[in-house]
Amino acid sequence: MLARKKFRRRTLSMTSLIDVIFLLLLFFMLSSTFSKFGEIDLVTASGSAGATRSQEPPIFIKRDAETLTVNGQIRTLEEAETEVAELHEKGADIVILSIGETLTSQVLIETMVSLTRAAPVRITLVQ
Repeated sequence: MLARKKFRRRTLSMTSLIDVIFLLLLFFMLSSTFSKFGEIDLVTASGSAGATRSQEPPIFIKRDAETLTVNGQIRTLEEAETEVAELHEKGADIVILSIGETLTSQVLIETMVSLTRAAPVRITLVQ
């Protein structure tokens, strides 16, 4: 009688699998964009701000976490965009944006982007 050899399983080499996973991870990390960079012109308030280009008074906007007022009137962000565009057509080119203590940076940036999208105004931040 012939003796049968015991069947022995071969161990799988994980080295090639780890290399492939690493290369895929590296490829997706390098080819992905995690954030979109934009640029917002920003002027900080100072004592010698210089002369304005128009005779129209600046647009005063106060922004808190929950409320937004344009020249003392409570507005939504869409209404504020429309009002800033209308006031810009009349000659107002400066927006004074007063920020509240509870305002997050994300809401501030969203507000500034929507205002500059509505009209090409200069935004001055005050606290």
